[in-house]
Amino acid sequence: MSSSLFSLPRVKFLAMSPATGPKAETKWSAPITLKTVKDPARIDTWPGRRSAGMIVITTILSILLAILLACFIAVLVYGCLGISEGAEIMGKQDPVTVKRYNTHHIYDQPAFQN
Repeated sequence: MSSSLFSLPRVKFLAMSPATGPKAETKWSAPITLKTVKDPARIDTWPGRRSAGMIVITTILSILLAILLACFIAVLVYGCLGISEGAEIMGKQDPVTVKRYNTHHIYDQPAFQN
């Protein structure tokens, strides 16, 4: 085998019939350039490549999420244990009645003055 066979890959498509063999075929393609692979040992997976800004944003968002979760749990505990039923927000008061109420100062208009 010559070295030219393995230099660059090429493809050719065939349409085959089981009874009669090849029905149609294409010409060989132009040489296909393949990308070279990277050695797995050289891939950097250490998290030290993160920027300082990304670390600060992640920390702030994590703290805010923890505070939000703590508030949500506190509201659930407060509502489920019936603490809110025992506390009375307003005491019982006598109903308030309005003796006289003038809307939009109707009596100050010239048409209503005698």
